[in-house]
Amino acid sequence: MQRRDSGSDWGKPKSRETVGGRRAAMRVVQAGSRMVVVYEQDPIATDAGPRELVFESGDSIVRLAQYPADWRKMKDDELLALPKLQA
Repeated sequence: MQRRDSGSDWGKPKSRETVGGRRAAMRVVQAGSRMVVVYEQDPIATDAGPRELVFESGDSIVRLAQYPADWRKMKDDELLALPKLQA
């Protein structure tokens, strides 16, 4: 049987490298009868464009290059209004 190491760093997250650089934040929002997944996405390797905010549902995908930095803290209805405001 292996024992737990209860040294001074117990409970601290181990550092690790990530492929995508900054970790992506994601929210799942209920929009009427459908679910919308909202997340940040790095540009693809061949495109040096900005990070985008993506709104993905069963029938559509909308990408915004300009969006508020505090989108994670916005109320659901304010967040879902962003694509309409930029249309």
